[in-house]
Formats: sequence, C-alpha cells, structure tokens
Amino acid sequence: MKMKLISFKSRTFRCVNLVLPLTIVALWVKAFWALPLLVIVAWAYVYRPVFDRMRRLLWSFPPRVRTVLAWIAPALLALLMTLTVSFYVVSVEYVDFSDMDASLDKPRPAVLNKLYYGGACRTASPRHYHRTFATSNFRRSDVAVVDCRMLCCATAQNSLKALRIVGLPGDSVSVSGGMTDVNRQPADDFPNIYDRFYMRKHTPAYVRRAVIRRSLYSKMREDGEVELLLPVSVARDNTHYVYSYTPLNYPDERIFTRRPYALQWNSQNLGPVYLPAKGYTVRLNAVTAELYRHCIEHHEGHTLTVTDDAFLIDNQPVTHYTFALDYYWLMGDERISSYDSRFFGLVPESAIVARVDR
Repeated sequence: MKMKLISFKSRTFRCVNLVLPLTIVALWVKAFWALPLLVIVAWAYVYRPVFDRMRRLLWSFPPRVRTVLAWIAPALLALLMTLTVSFYVVSVEYVDFSDMDASLDKPRPAVLNKLYYGGACRTASPRHYHRTFATSNFRRSDVAVVDCRMLCCATAQNSLKALRIVGLPGDSVSVSGGMTDVNRQPADDFPNIYDRFYMRKHTPAYVRRAVIRRSLYSKMREDGEVELLLPVSVARDNTHYVYSYTPLNYPDERIFTRRPYALQWNSQNLGPVYLPAKGYTVRLNAVTAELYRHCIEHHEGHTLTVTDDAFLIDNQPVTHYTFALDYYWLMGDERISSYDSRFFGLVPESAIVARVDR
C-alpha cells in the first residue's frame, strides 16, 4: 500500500498546533532560550525535504557513531529539562537556616519554590533583570532565600541564607529597644522570634514568674536583674519591666550605614529606614546618601561621590536619585545572632531567590 504524502500546508498546520502553544508558554515564563530551539524544530518539520536530508545524513554515520548519538541526545534533553525545572519550578539546595533557628548550625537541604516568586534572570548589568512567571507576590512574613553573594555577606556560612521578609518596597522600618516596627505597626508578633532582654530587679514577683516561664533562657545577674532569651512579642507586652541589652545612642560599627557613629544606630535601635520601590526618587543629602550608598553603588552599578557642596552620580552632579530596583528588609527570627538587613542593608528583589517550603 502506497503511503500518502502529507502536503506542505498540512505539515505547516500541524507544526503550528504543536509549536505555537510551546512558544506561548516559553514567552509566558520568559524562557527566551527555548525560542531558537522551537524555530529549528518548526523549520525542520515544515520543510520536510530538509528534515529528510538530515535524517539520511544521520543514518550515513557508522553504527557506533549512531549508537553514541542515540545516547547523547536523550542525555542532553534530560539535562535541559532538569535545568529548566530547577530554574523555573522547584529545586533542592543547601540553605543556611541558622538565622531562623540557632539549633540548625549547618546548611541543610531545602525545597525552594521558584514558581512562587518566579525565577530571577540577571543580565550583565546589575540594574537590569526580569522575573519569570510567578504565582504570587512577595509578602511580609514569608521565609525567603537570598543569595548572599549579591549582598556581600562575608560572614554567611553558605551562599544561600533563609530570612523572613519584614518590609516591602514603600514601607518604613524602624527598630527600637529590640522591637521592630513597619509603618509604626509591630512586625515581630511571632512566638518564634527571640532576642536578649533584661528584666528590671523591681519587677513584681508575679510578672517575673510569668515572663521567665515564657523564656528560653534566664539567668540572675549580680545587680538583681534577670538576663532573658525571650520572644520579642512577650517583651513588647512587658515594656515596663523588660528592656533591650543594647541602649540608645550606642553606635555599632557593624550596621549597614558604614557610619554608625554619625547616626548613633545599633542592632537594637535604628531607623526609620524607608524602603524605596522601583521608580522612587529621593532627594540626596548627608543622611540619604549614607543610607542608600550601597544600593546605588553595589546593586545598581553607579558611583556615588560626596563632596562638600555636591553629590556626583557617575561623575555627574545631581540633587536627586531614582531607583531602578525594588528593595526589601529581611531579618532572622534569632535576632540576637542573625546577620540580616541591619548589617548588610536593603535587599534588592534580584537577590531573593525563592520562597522556602520547610
């Protein structure tokens, strides 16, 4: 029985039915690398004589060569599919959870949900990147994974670190007495957020017993006060009797501003810090230049020079600066030992890898 040849029109129609949905999906998730492959597939299928010549060329190879190619092609396809799923959907990687739980002192494997925020596609310029299709937006209280290499976290145990999203672009974050507020609202009302506090020696006995019962650690000091490792929410409810271990106006040289003595900030008392959104324009002065210097220079690739009477961006005098990225504030639940935005500064969206599902 003679086989009926498929016409050029029919081949084109069938190819469109196959390739068009794949092209739409590739554009949807911004997988632009797949578009040339789809073009090659479509060209080879529609122009059947070219496809036939390629097939005859393959069969002209010796049997051993054909066998090797038969193994290599599926292996490359499997590798491509694995990389695609790992980048766009989900991956298992080692993440440092020590800032969220002090008992997890070594990096551990974690499932990273790339589909939730979308994969970050970075270009040569730090100011330009795009995200693939995402099922949700960044939300406060999400536990996210950040790439420490983009934040210059020299003290990080691993290149990936888990931290909690505290502030979103457009928020104002402040820390007072070890208690964090976002837009003047408490942002640490989680029972697993701990920090070190002291309880005054004249605290009533019933309050003392109730607070100590809810602490992870307590130790009587020589001056009659009690040192506590306490949930921040409990400390907030007992501010008349509990206070932070670091007083006001005691500058900490580790703070991200690099000039803590000018602002008198420390890890327990800082801010308010406004988190700029993409397109936000700030007027440059001595304070804003200090707050956003790392964002401007490291994350957005400019040079900022401050003189006695002017501010220079890329050697051009300016009075304002417009941000090219969204910025977030992330902190660990173990506030006493967490290395977070208080120390490495604002986190650009491009440094947030995924949400972690523990």
